[in-house]
Amino acid sequence: MVKKLQEVGLEPNNPKGGYFVWVKTKGKATGRNGQDMSVNKDKFGDMMRLCFAWLPEEKIVEGIEFLRQS
Repeated sequence: MVKKLQEVGLEPNNPKGGYFVWVKTKGKATGRNGQDMSVNKDKFGDMMRLCFAWLPEEKIVEGIEFLRQS
């Protein structure tokens, strides 16, 4: 997921574990931003938290392509 996000020009973090990738919104947002999803609102206010835990790879790629085009 991180590699595909980088390929389309987005800036994800590189998680060491867990179920989520944080990515800078760059004006593109789906749902709530990081201010609602993080204890550290100053650090993640301009980011989205994307879950990769239960979606198949093709749906993850489809979602990333949607972000790229929006």
